[in-house]
Amino acid sequence: MSRARVLLRAALVVLLAASAARLAALALRFGRESVQADFSAFYTAGRAARAGLSPYWNAPEREPPLWDGVSEFQTSRFLYPPLAASAFAPLTWMSYAVAKHAWMALSLAAVGAAMVVLARALGGSLSVEARLAVAAFTCAFQPLVLHLERGQVDAFTLLLAALALAPVIAGGRDRLATGVLIAAAAVLKPIAAGLVPFLLLRRRFRAAGGFGLGAVLALGATVALHGTSGLAAYLTRELPRISVEGEAHGETMRLDPDVRARLRGRAAPGTVLRDGRAYRIESFRFVTNASLVRPLKRRLGLRLAPTRLALLLLGALLLAFAAWSFRAPGPPPPAAELAYWQAALAALLLAWPVTWAMNAVWLLPAALLAASAWPEARGAARAGLAVAALGLLLAGVPDPAARAVLGGAANLRYVAAEALVLASLLAASRALARAPTAPASRAPS
Repeated sequence: MSRARVLLRAALVVLLAASAARLAALALRFGRESVQADFSAFYTAGRAARAGLSPYWNAPEREPPLWDGVSEFQTSRFLYPPLAASAFAPLTWMSYAVAKHAWMALSLAAVGAAMVVLARALGGSLSVEARLAVAAFTCAFQPLVLHLERGQVDAFTLLLAALALAPVIAGGRDRLATGVLIAAAAVLKPIAAGLVPFLLLRRRFRAAGGFGLGAVLALGATVALHGTSGLAAYLTRELPRISVEGEAHGETMRLDPDVRARLRGRAAPGTVLRDGRAYRIESFRFVTNASLVRPLKRRLGLRLAPTRLALLLLGALLLAFAAWSFRAPGPPPPAAELAYWQAALAALLLAWPVTWAMNAVWLLPAALLAASAWPEARGAARAGLAVAALGLLLAGVPDPAARAVLGGAANLRYVAAEALVLASLLAASRALARAPTAPASRAPS
């Protein structure tokens, strides 16, 4: 091995150690000081499910109250299907302080597992340098930091999506399990159901049928755990309200000021009490929006409901995929397939009306693709990978660095990053499919 390669490996080891240490320090800080607002909503929904109550409404009269410390309305901040609340219920056997640390550890493990699953699906062998670079970038990726600070669920949906798509990427047969796993991801995050139209475009009809099977199983589990009344209430009352108003339920539904004051107790401004311990509502401010729907609606003055605009946008993106998707004479190489599916994930992030910065962890497989395919890529494929890498950097740097370079335009950096990844990898997928041989990483030495 050359001296230059030894030095490169040493530099990457130092970079990985530094980024991992920073991420660990931030995780410890969030565990100590932040209420991790999204996880707080999940935990409270799990408590409601255990108590046989609706996870969509606060119960401030209970002792202890069912309230996440952040919600200002009589409705809770839990926006997912009722079966997800049951999935969070086991966490409530732990104290909140223990549960939030466990959630962060499991989230990091899920991200790592997703990357390993997709790396194996790509086949070949990533060089040691590529592995170190991808690991270091993952640890430093800003949406992952924000994911931990908020306690979001996207690490687990990323893992489920990776497990579902790995056989597709590796060129395997059309499988029911792919759709069932996507249905499981949709229980935690309904946006995952948006992968089904892309399965149909790729003629993965058995996988699409598997999603239907998974949906039926999820409905059955919902009825078993929440009853037909719970399922009916979600479909007829909560889902329509959530699709229009999100966390709110109109100004008339705000919690009474006296109730809110009682719930807050002696907590200082900007903090909340959970299990008698004070946490900050947020550790720091950051750019939050990662959806194209919001800026489109605001800047064009559109009166369409966000969900309708999202469906129109997704429909337009699906037409673009149908027009530009590759048609390989034989099974497409794994790199081309991963490029396609990463572009599809970016499209869902753009079109989903409630995509936030922490949800952009779904872009991380693009780093793996770039590291794997770059050595052998040529021409349009290499150009596409380079643009995707630019999009990853745009999303991956901390807010102060983004603002120093972009100024006010940094508010749209996640939208721009998703658009760059989408367009560049959709184009690269065609180029990679048409390559004489599938791009493969050089074997480690």
